[in-house]
Amino acid sequence: IYYAYGDNIKEPIIIFQVPQDHWVVITAEILFLGNIIFSYPLVIYVTNQVIESNIFGSMAYSETRKWLKNLSRTLVIAASLAISSAFYYYLPKILGLIGVLLGTTVVMITPALLSNNHVAESCFSRCINYSLIVYAAIVTVFLAFFLIYTWDSGAGH
Repeated sequence: IYYAYGDNIKEPIIIFQVPQDHWVVITAEILFLGNIIFSYPLVIYVTNQVIESNIFGSMAYSETRKWLKNLSRTLVIAASLAISSAFYYYLPKILGLIGVLLGTTVVMITPALLSNNHVAESCFSRCINYSLIVYAAIVTVFLAFFLIYTWDSGAGH
């Protein structure tokens, strides 16, 4: 899509740029909606657990605690909506930066480290794992730098 539209992209979420009446686009949007519906509660659950354990961890169970936790959860959702609305045009870059930083760590670096500690027995296996770690670190630094360097291009509509 970037290749086809080039600098004429007007929407930060690229799927909104393509013709909306094609069945492939409709299917992709439904799948994207499903992704949001299932992933948002997972992220918010962890956020709420951390906040609630820090704020309400020593508080005994009561009706007040229950309603304060509900208020806290409401504020977390309101804050996420406010932040995503305020940074709407930067969301692809923010998600890209998070994806680069966390994705390479989770997908490439962590398995290689675990393999070195628990599975790799030969020097060759360890060298392959360390090569993967170095490659992932270089790619992470390069892509993060590129995203930050091009941060303002196409944003701020």
